[in-house]
Amino acid sequence: MRRFSGFLRVAAACLCRNKVDFSDLQRELQEVKKRVGAIEERQTLQSLLAFYSSRPMQKMSNLNEVIYYCLKTGYNAEIFCHMELPVLLARLIMAIDTLPCGLNAMPSVLLVRNTYLDSFKKLIKCDFPDNDESILHFRRVVADIEEAHSKRDVLGTMAMGLLELKKLLSRHRQYVFSQNKKPSGSAFELTLDEALMDVTKPMDNFSLRMVNYNFISRMLLTLEENDDDMVGMVDLKIDLERVVRNAVDDAKEVCTQHYGDCPDVKFIISKDANTMRFPHMSSTITYIVVELMKNAFRATVESHMERNSAGMVDCSNMPPVEVLVNIKKNAKHACICVSDEGLGMTRAQCELAMTYAYTTVKRPVIQHGADEDPEEERNGVSPLAGYGFGLPMSRVYAQAFGGDLVMSTMEGYGTRVYYYIKP
Repeated sequence: MRRFSGFLRVAAACLCRNKVDFSDLQRELQEVKKRVGAIEERQTLQSLLAFYSSRPMQKMSNLNEVIYYCLKTGYNAEIFCHMELPVLLARLIMAIDTLPCGLNAMPSVLLVRNTYLDSFKKLIKCDFPDNDESILHFRRVVADIEEAHSKRDVLGTMAMGLLELKKLLSRHRQYVFSQNKKPSGSAFELTLDEALMDVTKPMDNFSLRMVNYNFISRMLLTLEENDDDMVGMVDLKIDLERVVRNAVDDAKEVCTQHYGDCPDVKFIISKDANTMRFPHMSSTITYIVVELMKNAFRATVESHMERNSAGMVDCSNMPPVEVLVNIKKNAKHACICVSDEGLGMTRAQCELAMTYAYTTVKRPVIQHGADEDPEEERNGVSPLAGYGFGLPMSRVYAQAFGGDLVMSTMEGYGTRVYYYIKP
């Protein structure tokens, strides 16, 4: 309206002076046209988002069904993705828009929204992939989108947004408490984390859609890779014991880099003569096991901290972290159990442990996107360390493919986490 009023003033002045110079008038008209065009585009996009987000989605939690359709004669993965990926992106954007507590207005969260919105616009412009040319173009667009999401580092950026919100709320709460009786130290942090518990379910909703989108997108891009034991990213007969042992080695390396030493690991493998083999993704299992082991190692080291004469951390007298892998043939679920004697948590801390707002790291290092340290990434250090995303994201990954993640703790003794995997 302000621009439009300016336009009227310029037009009136021109008429009063009876001059033929319409340059100011033309500039104002161009500005008005741009604004109207932007409003119309925004309204059109919102209508498209509402339409696509209202469409039903295919359930992808049963990997056996995914493999069946991928191997089925006449199955067209491009047509399926052309139908499903815009729906998932629309639901992702709507999930961001409905994030509570002001999280949807944080600058980093808006960066993620804009990235997804750009991807959505690219996908809906793709022609129906029913010939070689349109199929090639569609796959290229999906690959470009995958690269853009990777550069944005969606999880790291969302974690940054949550830290921005915590910082903002912390200032407000500090002011309120300064007027009354302010709790000190950890009590204040715990109160702040409890205030953000409402974020958990909406963030789970967002994260689940993100996992589903990434799975379908990457399956399309890897489906044509020739490997008799794989269908896309899915290992048809995964060797769970080997995957777990490799993941534990990765976590031990991270612990050693951070502390200079690492507690021992005690393996217990429960299996029959015929080991259970089933389709799953080793990358998902590795991610979850590494997160669980990092937590167990950290709790063990920091609760039993000993240093040698040189002042270095010595883990030789620390209790081992126990890893039990149940892969018996007739079990309904394979199970990985990680147990530590890291003195456990209080009940309040246990309730917060599966939320995105809670972390025991006081000052997490914020590195993501273009600013991420390549040396740290090469060394396998998780970019989410200290963000509080490790456990809740592990649970989302587990549940996305029919499994679950359950934690129990005994204050003063230790913590046990069960990772159930649906075969």
